[in-house]
Amino acid sequence: MPIVKNDVSVTIPFPESWAKIAIESLKEQFKRRFEDFYAYSKDILMFADPFIVDVEGLWEDLQLEIIDLQSNNDLRIEWAQKNKFKLWCRAVFADEASFWLNRGKVRMWTKSGKKRSQKTTKHSPKIHIWAAFSSFGTFPLCIFRQNLDAQFFVKILEWHLLSQAEAFHGNRWFLVQDNDPKHRSKLAQQWISEKMPNNVFQWLSQSPDLNPIENLFGWLKNQVVKQHAKSLAELEKCIQTIWDSLTPEFLEPYWKSMKRRCQMVVENDGNKIKY
Repeated sequence: MPIVKNDVSVTIPFPESWAKIAIESLKEQFKRRFEDFYAYSKDILMFADPFIVDVEGLWEDLQLEIIDLQSNNDLRIEWAQKNKFKLWCRAVFADEASFWLNRGKVRMWTKSGKKRSQKTTKHSPKIHIWAAFSSFGTFPLCIFRQNLDAQFFVKILEWHLLSQAEAFHGNRWFLVQDNDPKHRSKLAQQWISEKMPNNVFQWLSQSPDLNPIENLFGWLKNQVVKQHAKSLAELEKCIQTIWDSLTPEFLEPYWKSMKRRCQMVVENDGNKIKY
């Protein structure tokens, strides 16, 4: 740092060591003053963005508050207005569903006043699927029988989602899935942040009425029941065959319904919609 004294320029070195000590001291003071803030930062973020919170993992006294926020009509309206004109043709809708063997409704005629008993399986065998679709068509179906945990869910994303999404949409797509604990697990979020950080979409919790894949699953289950599968192997084959037959033209009304769903939320003052 040059200083002029008696017409003589003298350079005084910058007190680097003193500056480092001063900065560290300020950092320590800042840390102490904001300790409470850091301790409650997760809670603050939780209320700032309640739609990404897993209610089941909260303390009891917070669960009802978050559920109220997630079901808040004003927030649903805000979300719907924000996403009404989103390019839903780039969305990849994904979720899991379960299918039971011999779980269709049993109807029978009996004489008036007489009871008729029918033996049924108390715990019917079942299989699960992870499925996804977009405007380009269906994604490879994952059929499994074990319980779905975070580790297996990450493998599903790696094997069945990522490569197909890129083949369909390049990097111009976003994933739509609910806030199930497995979807929001630390392992899943870490994988998503590393592999597809630009393809994440904030979805409303407690809002199956907005997700068209729920309607598609309802249709799929009705078609499967009509096939009267006699074994789990037949059930798997039936689900796979029907899923593989779905065309982009068939799926178009599902993803295109998102604009109308958003409109209905606004028109219905944020209440649940019948879709």
